[in-house]
Amino acid sequence: MLQIEAVTDDLQDLAVLWSIGEAPAHDVVEAACAALVAGLDSPALRILAGYTRAEAECNVLDLLPVVLDELDLVFYPRDSEAGQ
Repeated sequence: MLQIEAVTDDLQDLAVLWSIGEAPAHDVVEAACAALVAGLDSPALRILAGYTRAEAECNVLDLLPVVLDELDLVFYPRDSEAGQ
């Protein structure tokens, strides 16, 4: 269970870093892959984990809120004060 908690924390942290422009979208995809490998699962997480680098840059903005909602995590809009 600790591994799932760790990858969940990593995914949340990378989502926040991405939202403030401190992490690239493909890092969020890599965190999604690690989460799946550790046993975390949701329909949108599977889609996110399958994105290429190019797809990540174009699609993370639309899919990340869905992923985080499915996992009961917090989404901070891109460049929002809340994410800071």
